[in-house]
Amino acid sequence: MNIDPTKPRQLAEHKHDAPLLCCAFDPLGRFVLAGGRDRHLACLDVATGAKTNLEGHESWVGNAVRAGAELVLTADFAGAAIAWDCTGDSPKQRWKLSAHASSIYALAASQDGKLVATGDREGVIRLWQTGDNGQLHQFKVD
Repeated sequence: MNIDPTKPRQLAEHKHDAPLLCCAFDPLGRFVLAGGRDRHLACLDVATGAKTNLEGHESWVGNAVRAGAELVLTADFAGAAIAWDCTGDSPKQRWKLSAHASSIYALAASQDGKLVATGDREGVIRLWQTGDNGQLHQFKVD
């Protein structure tokens, strides 16, 4: 596949009230979720351009990743990870996980969305199973 760098063009621009730290498309490409240096998670509807704020985070939102065919995961600097179900008319919180005592600096999900990895500033990586939010393993990176 050849990509012509002269062909991309800006379709829209949306302002956020604070500096942004992350953004991710939902698995179907209908929404963009964007977080930053405030507690707000902006949800942009790609088709209409409408912007809403999703509530649930208590601190800066620093990570956003797709998980499986339905979810976008976000993580904040208070140690929480939230799964947003993007199958309806707008994203809804499916679950919230208190993953770390402090900031989550790294977030990843398996392709099928059944496993989530979170990492904190102390070098601790935790592996979670999303069905019951149970912690499977904890690793310390030296």
